[in-house]
Amino acid sequence: RVLADYQKRDLRVDVAEGPQLVRLTEDDLATAADILLQNVFVHTPEGTPFSVRVQPGGQSDGDPVLLEVSDGGPGFSDGPDDRTGTTNLGLSIAERIAQASGGRLTRAPGVNGGAVVSLLLGRPPSR
Repeated sequence: RVLADYQKRDLRVDVAEGPQLVRLTEDDLATAADILLQNVFVHTPEGTPFSVRVQPGGQSDGDPVLLEVSDGGPGFSDGPDDRTGTTNLGLSIAERIAQASGGRLTRAPGVNGGAVVSLLLGRPPSR
C-alpha cells in the first residue's frame, strides 16, 4: 500500500472474511503474492490503478481460494512472446507455486483493458 500511495495508484482490496487456508507454506504464499504485485509495479506506468482480491473459489471447504491481481495498464500482448522485454520468470514461479498447492495460474485481459492474473490455490487436506 505504501508504494501504491507513493506512485499515486488507486488500490482496491477485496478480501473475504476469516482465514482462507491454502496448501502452501507462508513463504511460498508470500512469494506468489509478491510476484503478482511486482508485475503491476514493473509493467505498468505510475498512477495505474490496480486491485487485489482474495475469495474462496466456491461453496465448499475443498474449493480453491482465489488470489487475483488486476490492473488498468497496457495488458498482455497478443504476440507469441506474450511479455516482450521480460523473461516470464516471475509468473512461471507463481504458476509452479499454485500448481504445488493443487491449483493453477491464469492470466487474461481485464474487462476494461489491463491484465488480470489469478491464482487458484488448493486447500489443505481435511482433518
